[in-house]
This record gives sequence, C-alpha cells and structure tokens, in this order.
Amino acid sequence: MKFNARQLSKFLETPDPSVSAVLLFGPDQGLVSETSSKLVSQIAGRPADPFLFDELTPAQLKSEPTALMDAALAMPMMGGRKAVLVRQATDSLAGRFDDLLGGPAFDNLIVVEAGELAARSRLRKVFEKAGNAAAAGCYGDDSRGLETVLREVLAAHGMTADPDVAGELAGRLGNDRMVSRGEIEKLVLYVGDGGRVSSDDVARVIGDNVSLSVDAVVFDTADGNSEHSDQALNRAFAEGVPPIQILRALQRHFQRLHWVAGHLDQGARLDSAVAKLKPPVFFKFKARFQRQAGQWNTARLDRAMELLLEAERQCKQTGAPAEAICQRTVLRLAGAARRQ
Repeated sequence: MKFNARQLSKFLETPDPSVSAVLLFGPDQGLVSETSSKLVSQIAGRPADPFLFDELTPAQLKSEPTALMDAALAMPMMGGRKAVLVRQATDSLAGRFDDLLGGPAFDNLIVVEAGELAARSRLRKVFEKAGNAAAAGCYGDDSRGLETVLREVLAAHGMTADPDVAGELAGRLGNDRMVSRGEIEKLVLYVGDGGRVSSDDVARVIGDNVSLSVDAVVFDTADGNSEHSDQALNRAFAEGVPPIQILRALQRHFQRLHWVAGHLDQGARLDSAVAKLKPPVFFKFKARFQRQAGQWNTARLDRAMELLLEAERQCKQTGAPAEAICQRTVLRLAGAARRQ
C-alpha cells in the first residue's frame, strides 16, 4: 500500500500491526533517516536495545539469500518484536523483498531506507502492491514543515521564539530535514534552555544553507581529485563539521548519482535525467554533477554506497577515530573515481 504524509504520521503515532514492512524513500534523506529512527525506536527503544534491533546491509542481502527472511522471523530472546533496518536499498533488492512479503507471516518490523525512487521503481511497486507493507515518500520541508520542526525542537528544551523566527529560518535553510534539525539544534545551544530565540540569534548562528566546505568534499571526492578532497576534508574538520555529517552528505550525493545512472541504464538522456532530480542540482555544480553522472555506473555506485554505509557503522560502533575513518573512505572513493 501507499502511505501519504498524513497516513505516515498516524502510523508513527499508532503503528498498525498488520504492516510488517515500511519503505521510506525520497529526496530528503534527512527526513528518511529521521522517520526510520522513529519507527525503529517504537520497537527497540532509544537507544536501540541490541536484542531488539538488527541492521542488514545491501551487500549482505545480495550475498546471503536467506538473511532477510531469517531476520524477519527471528524471535528476540526476551520475547516481543524486533526492528530490522536496511539502508540504501535499490531496485536490485526488489526480488528479495518480494519473496519476503509474499512468504510466511512474520512479527518483526522491517524498515527500509532508499534514495529517490521513480514511480515505476521495482522496489516501490513491491511495497505498494503488498497488503502487509507500505511505501512512503519523504519530500523536503516547506515552510510549514520547517515550522513544525522548530516548534518540536524548542518545546523539548522549554524554549520559545519570536514570531518572525520561522520565516528567517525558511530563508536560510534548504529542504533537507537532517540539515534543518541540525541547524536548529545549534541555535538552541547558542540561546540556551528556557530562552527565547530572536531573528538576530538566527542571523548570528545560521549561515547559508549550502555549506561550501562540505560541498567541496563531496564534489572533489566524486570527481576523483584526492588532493583537493583531502584539503577540503581537513578544512571541514577545522570548521567543526562532524565526520558523520560528511559521510551522510556523500551518501546523499551518491544516491542522487545512482538515481540518474538508473535512468541512463533505461535509455534516458543525461540532461533529462538530471533535470528530474528534486531538489535540483545547484546551478554552480550542475556541470560537475553531469560529468560525474557519466563517469560513475550503477555497479560502482552500489559499491560506493556500501563503503559509505560501512564507514558510518564503524564510526558509531568500533570506537576507532571517526575522522580517520571518514578520511580513509574519502580517499578510497576519490581513488575509485580516478580509476574510472
């Protein structure tokens, strides 16, 4: 079945036990991630109880045919349901999910994150036609959505805002939920719990919605320029940009390239495929993006996204220095781009 925004919001408040799997897709990867976290926390808590949570990578699903079914049917040691998360899913996994949803019933909740998927996407169709699953698009915040996020974050800290703050934020932030929430939380730290936010506070704390240092890392990496990407990365670190934010920005970029590459594989023209991206490519980067879209094919993009997903996992779980993990991943991706 399909979930619109209202149905998805209702499901987040009161989950329907007949829905065993949810596909979250769309251009706003921040909103995709935020929504999947809420779904997982309903089952496994926050932070997730390791006995009630499992995460599978696309590589695992491709190499282990029974991995998805095994996770769906697994019974937690202390009873109840498990949440199983699959990130960066693409149409190449449609067959795995079709087998799962058409097979025996299972109690665990499967949460699947994907990038932009066209209406005729095989993965979308699998979830939309299944009676025990749902597909929900996650699209960028409009001013009303941004105001909702602002109220939610401020309320959690006992704070209020002047009437013009939401409009000031809308003019400075884009439509990516993750970026918007992060910038609003910076604003909260600046003003302090219990305070009142003014438009002057917004002007002092929040810059333009495009972070030039992060964009430089992303585009230099995908270009294959190792020297420039490493310099841009060190600049971003010096500005206080967290490694996870950089890895997520790279993930979004490579997901968009993958979406375009999929359309090229189906015979679409490059300029036509790039023009359909939402949000559109910033005009200053359009020529570079188009060149990269012709440079990376779907197989190499699959591998790039797996590397980024593994790097994020290592940053969160291994205790190794996150900056070193991020730097190594950036250099590997830039090297792969150069070899192409």
